[in-house]
Amino acid sequence: MIQNDHELAVSQKKLAVLEATMKELKALPRNDPVREACLIGISNLIKQFTEEILRYGAGQRGKEFLRRALKTPSEAQNTRVKLAGLEDLIRQKSHPTSRVERLSLSALRHTRNELKEQLLWYEAKHTRGAVSATR
Repeated sequence: MIQNDHELAVSQKKLAVLEATMKELKALPRNDPVREACLIGISNLIKQFTEEILRYGAGQRGKEFLRRALKTPSEAQNTRVKLAGLEDLIRQKSHPTSRVERLSLSALRHTRNELKEQLLWYEAKHTRGAVSATR
C-alpha cells in the first residue's frame, strides 16, 4: 500500500520495469511454459501496482486492508487452516528444480506471509480488546 509521494514514485518506476519485461516476454515463443508462468505472474503484479497507484491518487489510502481484515473467530480459524495447508505445500516444494517451480514457491510464500499478517492483526486487535474489557 502506497503511503506517500516517494513510495508513489518508486511504484511507478517498478511498474515501468514490469511493463517492459512483459513486452520482452511476449516476444518469446508462445509454447514456452516458463514464458506463460512469468506472463501470469507479471500481469498480476502490473494489476496490483496499477491499483495501488490509482488508489493513492484517489486518496483511498489504508482502506484496502480493512476490506480484507479478519472479522470473526471463524474467519481466523479458517485462515489458520489455510495457513497450515500452505506451510505443508511449501515444505513439499522446498527444493524447486525449474524456474516455474521457483515462481510457484515464491507465490506460495507470498500468500503465506499475507495470511500470517492478517492473523497477527486479528489477534492483536482481539487481544487488545480482551485486555481493555478486563480493566
